[in-house]
Amino acid sequence: MLDLTDNAVSISLAEQMWKDGKPVSAICHGPAALVNVKDPNGKHIVTGRKVTCFSNTEEEQVGMTKQIPFLVETRLKEVYSNSLHS
Repeated sequence: MLDLTDNAVSISLAEQMWKDGKPVSAICHGPAALVNVKDPNGKHIVTGRKVTCFSNTEEEQVGMTKQIPFLVETRLKEVYSNSLHS
């Protein structure tokens, strides 16, 4: 989660897979790696899609909300919301 969100290689690979029509997926905290992945038009690939991840409630239940740099659910919602307004 911590190293893939802004990792240029990871982002590039996911963007190329998306462009090539290949599946791009992640589970648990993995969707954090998708928050900066965009389609060839510059639009976030999560825009307009249903996305699941480790939820804010689950983070609270395991006591990790203060130990991680961001909550995946919150970040995905921010990306989705910002893409609707741009």
